[in-house]
Amino acid sequence: MLLVYNKGKWSKNPVCVRQLPDGQAERMVNMTTLTATQARRQLPEMLNRAAYGGERIAIKRRGKVLAAVVPAEDLDLLQRLEDEHDIREAKKAIRDYEKHGGISLEEFRKKRGL
Repeated sequence: MLLVYNKGKWSKNPVCVRQLPDGQAERMVNMTTLTATQARRQLPEMLNRAAYGGERIAIKRRGKVLAAVVPAEDLDLLQRLEDEHDIREAKKAIRDYEKHGGISLEEFRKKRGL
């Protein structure tokens, strides 16, 4: 068994950090895969592995990933990334509106036959 020291604690989950060309660091984590039956039987252990070991666990049924259990910090990161994406898309829509104008909801409905 390989133990890795990460964030002040030992973990069975290998974590590797590499530097990207732009100077940013990328955290790579091996993901464990469990069947839905295994996940059901091992729920408390699985939660601890994610919460305290930083492990990402994919849950499969019939060979297809249905869901994942991830550390809370990964969920926070995902939500921040989604928020940043939404903000970029909103700004893009505003610029497009300012450049090309728009139509009222009534006009839109008329055009679409709604």
